[in-house]
Amino acid sequence: MGPPALYDYCAGLQFSILFNYGLRADHKLLDFGCGSLRLGRLLIQYLDRGNYYGIEPDKKLVEEGVKNNHLAQLIEAKTPRLRYSDGCDMDYFNVKFDYIIAYSIFTHMPVGQIEQSLMSAYRAMHKEAVFLATYFEGKRNNDLKDWTGNGVFYTPRFMLGMIRKAGLVPLRLNLTNVGGQVWLLIRK
Repeated sequence: MGPPALYDYCAGLQFSILFNYGLRADHKLLDFGCGSLRLGRLLIQYLDRGNYYGIEPDKKLVEEGVKNNHLAQLIEAKTPRLRYSDGCDMDYFNVKFDYIIAYSIFTHMPVGQIEQSLMSAYRAMHKEAVFLATYFEGKRNNDLKDWTGNGVFYTPRFMLGMIRKAGLVPLRLNLTNVGGQVWLLIRK
């Protein structure tokens, strides 16, 4: 997913941000919208066995990522838990995550799906959990009702308001990102 020339760069960027915000091997992490395992291939290797969880609606995308990144043996050894669903159910695994990452997911979601995702994240996070997400800031809000392959925009006030409405506390981070996405650190 994303520009092929930036595949490794985006994976490294995400991993370094997670690591700098305290991710360690014994933490449980949910990769929400794990796609072709761009980030997953690094996290599955790094995290202790069974600590990587991923949700992705497109099973074929994950399968291609496993094949193209030569991950079959790693997956067998590390036993990541993967869910193929287009639902916004971060709490599906019945695990309290230490970390959740949603990289370039809210950049494609309509308001209703973001709200469902945030409420689900609240239930899936323990008190000290870190949720890192990106979105596109704009001067007006996306009014589409369905997922789109194109980027969608939300005003900072609207996005931060949705996060607060879910009982979470957002902080805009001043981090470099691909394509102008804004990073958010979200806590309980």
